[in-house]
Amino acid sequence: MKRAVSASALAGVCTLVTMLAHAQPTVRAPLPEVVQPPKNFATSTEHYEFLYDYHNGGTQHTYESVPKWEGLWEAGGNNSGNQLFLESTDGSPIGPFGGGENVVIKEGVLTPEYEAAFRYRRELGVDYDRLTSCEPAGMPRWLLEPYVRDFFNTPFQSMWMNDLGNDMRRIYINQEHKNIDGTHFAAGDSIGFWVDDMLIVHTVDIFPGDYFRGTPPTSNQFETVEIWRMETLNNGTKRLVNNVTFYDPLSLVKPITVVYVYNHVPTWKRRVSVCVTGSVPRTTIPTSPLTRTGVRRRSIACPVNRGMWIRAA
Repeated sequence: MKRAVSASALAGVCTLVTMLAHAQPTVRAPLPEVVQPPKNFATSTEHYEFLYDYHNGGTQHTYESVPKWEGLWEAGGNNSGNQLFLESTDGSPIGPFGGGENVVIKEGVLTPEYEAAFRYRRELGVDYDRLTSCEPAGMPRWLLEPYVRDFFNTPFQSMWMNDLGNDMRRIYINQEHKNIDGTHFAAGDSIGFWVDDMLIVHTVDIFPGDYFRGTPPTSNQFETVEIWRMETLNNGTKRLVNNVTFYDPLSLVKPITVVYVYNHVPTWKRRVSVCVTGSVPRTTIPTSPLTRTGVRRRSIACPVNRGMWIRAA
């Protein structure tokens, strides 16, 4: 007997296959310890301003002195995603999109309204993913998406690009928030300041999104305070570490602090993503000026609800 499989579920399987295909055969270094905020803060703004005052406004870098995070970086380990909101009652693993036997919602993490909505969604078996509608990952999902990122730092602005969806974040250094359109954005509005080789970032005005596929949504009051740094491991390899605190009074009972790491992948090249709606045969996929000479643009043939992310070779 044939079973009907939703297009969104197939998209999720294809994403998992792609993540595994990009996995490195080396043993991962253990996650750094999560550093909790120095005290409890009512808001992300209070947290950020405390750090700014504590560090006396930070370090004023020049083009020569600003830390360079050159090359490409793949998403590595983290203690975020579904494990923030789900737990296994028998020790069995939680699937990458929140599936698994005897997996239940952690109580007391989400506010009652959001917990009830999350429970109802899981009971219905809703597996819709915003990316299948050509929406950007946005924040905080930007932090956990697979594939690679570029980090370009200058004394006045940092530009960080995720090659999935060409999703860019801009961090304005030593500036104030300026929401010139009076609305929310997928990546939000980010400002920051350097403390020697550490970058502290405050992001507000984030459009409601999610932490990853299968997680509960965020609200339009979701904000973050991030502390980024590059560290060198004992074997000489480098990685980026982001210690981030999530604030969302509508969805979270209290702020949550987690850590993400990104591993340097010097042999990889950045690719371009184009979201194409509908059914698109491989032969009709347009070429890209950034595709390497003699190599055709390719994609993972994953049917989805309304769109498909095409990735250059």
